Amino acid sequence: MVRTEPNNFLESILLPVMVCSPDRILERVGLPSLRSARYGRTAQFMGRRHLDLGCGNNPLQDYRSDTRVVGLDVQVARPKFDPSVVGVAEHLPFRAGSFDSVSMVACLNHFGERDSVIREACRVLRPGGRVIVTMIGPLVGLVCHKFRFWYQDTLYRDVHPGEVDGMGRTWVRALFSAHNMPCVHESAFLARMNRIFVFERPSDDRSSGQVEFTPRSDELALA
Repeated sequence: MVRTEPNNFLESILLPVMVCSPDRILERVGLPSLRSARYGRTAQFMGRRHLDLGCGNNPLQDYRSDTRVVGLDVQVARPKFDPSVVGVAEHLPFRAGSFDSVSMVACLNHFGERDSVIREACRVLRPGGRVIVTMIGPLVGLVCHKFRFWYQDTLYRDVHPGEVDGMGRTWVRALFSAHNMPCVHESAFLARMNRIFVFERPSDDRSSGQVEFTPRSDELALA
């Protein structure tokens, strides 16, 4: 199944319902959810070979039929948990230059070692490739993480001391700027409660080398 693009008008009307309802219930009846709003926008910037960090039940693979999505997450006893690869974002099990794009959908704040995660994302990204990040601010994050209790992945895993409820735009941009990853797109959505950032690795950056994609399993091989 390939999901449709985000509908800004419908999202604005249904925002209170989206905030107060579990994502899976809304999606089951064909309505937009907070999750679909984030993933739908992320899909617009994905390349042909894409890595989704903190993928959970790996929903991003449903948004683009022309993209091979590899989802990575830690192993947790969570319902419908379905990553392509079990691992940690701080030490990615892929060769340099393996992907055209990498996403961190609503999860950069949950990585305790954010600098290491970004360094690894840059390493597995080809020159000219993009890292796509969606993020909520600290205040919105605090409210959402307290109120939307059914959404908490922390019910199934340990909490890293470096985790935060949300991150401001200046902080997000500064983290990637430190790795020579300029922001080429930034926009707000869902009443400006969410932001999407697109960072690009310079095309002339050959520091990690561009090599053929070699996943750990034959079942992940790209056509």
